[in-house]
Amino acid sequence: MFFIIRFRFPFFLLCFLILCLLGLFIFFFTLFISYTFLFGNSFFIFLLFIFILLFFNLILNNFHFIFNLSSCAQVE
Repeated sequence: MFFIIRFRFPFFLLCFLILCLLGLFIFFFTLFISYTFLFGNSFFIFLLFIFILLFFNLILNNFHFIFNLSSCAQVE
């Protein structure tokens, strides 16, 4: 018995978007860490903490969107 699975949303595009988000997170993380070590200012640590909270809040709020995209598979 053969199943043909068609996705309404391209799975590779979803993986690409997730990798782009992770890349941006790593870029800003290293940027804030380098500024913190260069200037020794606690304000940059505060900005880093706020950015991490916002990033994980965005990811957790979009989990239902990601799971809905992955559950859009049509099995025929």
